[in-house]
Amino acid sequence: MAAAATWRLIARVARSRELRRVQLAYAGYSISEYATWLAMLFYALARGGAREVGAVAFLQLVPSVLLTPFSSYAGDRFPPRRALAVGYAVQSVAMAATAAAMWADLGVAVYVLGAVVATAISFIRPVMGSLLPQLTHSPTDLVAANVVFGLIGQFGAVIGPLSAGVVLALSSPAMVFAIAAGLTGCACVVVLLTRVDDQAIDAPDSAAVLQRMLGGFGALRRMPRVRVLVGVFAVAGLANGVMDVAAVAVAADVLDGGGGQSGALAAAFGVGGMLGALAVTMMVRRRETERPFLISAGLISVGLLGVSIVGALAPALVVFAVVGVGECALRVASVVTIQREAPSEVLCRVFGIVEGTQMASIAVGSLAVTTLLSWLTFGQSMVVLAIAVLVLVSVGVARMARYGGAPAPVDDAIVDRLLQDRVFAPLPAPKIERLARAAVVRDVADGTVVIEQGAAGDVYYLVLTGTLDVTIDGRLVATERAGDSFGELALLRDAPRSATVVATSPVRLLVVDRDDFLETVTGHPRSLHAATAVADGYTA
Repeated sequence: MAAAATWRLIARVARSRELRRVQLAYAGYSISEYATWLAMLFYALARGGAREVGAVAFLQLVPSVLLTPFSSYAGDRFPPRRALAVGYAVQSVAMAATAAAMWADLGVAVYVLGAVVATAISFIRPVMGSLLPQLTHSPTDLVAANVVFGLIGQFGAVIGPLSAGVVLALSSPAMVFAIAAGLTGCACVVVLLTRVDDQAIDAPDSAAVLQRMLGGFGALRRMPRVRVLVGVFAVAGLANGVMDVAAVAVAADVLDGGGGQSGALAAAFGVGGMLGALAVTMMVRRRETERPFLISAGLISVGLLGVSIVGALAPALVVFAVVGVGECALRVASVVTIQREAPSEVLCRVFGIVEGTQMASIAVGSLAVTTLLSWLTFGQSMVVLAIAVLVLVSVGVARMARYGGAPAPVDDAIVDRLLQDRVFAPLPAPKIERLARAAVVRDVADGTVVIEQGAAGDVYYLVLTGTLDVTIDGRLVATERAGDSFGELALLRDAPRSATVVATSPVRLLVVDRDDFLETVTGHPRSLHAATAVADGYTA
């Protein structure tokens, strides 16, 4: 049953041409990200050993930590297609330059250019985090899209290290970067060919730019639960950073292997991540928040304990996969919850903070291993980090409960009815979910006057069952049935009701309050256009 539900989710996403193209570009990006990261660490290992690996991993991520919370403003300021295309183009150029520097063995220049690559890579995920709600319309589709993109990311986590391992065995880290430059260049072209609404956005005056860049921080200050979610998400980054170093250290020091075995361990981590992404599909039926986080943290901790005692390749692959399951499940669960709860107008900036925090936590995880190795054995270091992960997530879950639980699940039937309406069909998934939560089902008896001509307009109606007659000055002009809707004219034009609507049978209506209607519709150009078109051709 779970497998069937998962494939249905994937099929929902595959039906969207725009999502398919964005997925293809993201796949190339994801493979390049993981391949180049491993190649950079292997390059550092060859130059200075395990300690240089940790230091380089930390220094590569510092610019991302500092810049991404601000650069992500571009995802809110400019159309997402253009922002993605520019991000991929910058990656491609920077990766090609890094390859050239590696071939020339320029040392420090390689690490500087690698930091540029890492910063460009970190820009993509905030844009994707804000783009997916725009490309999906129901809460189920939003979860499905995140699951599929989680799978693609983990596919990259598998194929990237494996392909990098092959290239490292046959050639050099420079060749890995050169191939990745070609993949991200292709991703740029695919995104440019994608048809996504390029909505015009008013440019702020120069004095307001910095203030708007800080908009994500303001949202987190106002929403403590989302702030805690960002912190919990960071624990996944901590685990990721630990495993980056562990993959190289276990392969070199425990298994007496090289780039090929480190690639295999990193790939096992990615395979586990794919299983973790699939596990998040349970969120479609259960809008749980706390339990997935605790289970994910438990899996990460158990896996790290396994890493501390592993002595052969086969069990090493298993424990790396277990950590991957927990890390990806923790990450995807956090992303979906943030998408549902953070304000859409600053969502990319919030995800910029998420990305910067994740990069910082990856750097901390990498540096933590290196630091602990100064006082403890490798196995003891893994035990300390396993305990730290479990404690951090448990504290985060307790604070989330303190700030209130997850929003109550919405009725799928109400969501489907809203999406059948011409006015609401273009809306992104988070807005539909909030609207469905605010809407009220009202039963009306036969003969009830639902709208009286000349009265003030205060709600919008969607007919679920039954029939209603629409009259103007006593003259019948229309009959409303299940699937129809009425009442938008008075709301949009702030005018009295232009017609009387009377139930001619027992009727069930879905009622949307005036403020919810106007806030939702006027904030979305295509929805407003649809509502205006309906109002221009109708009289109620």
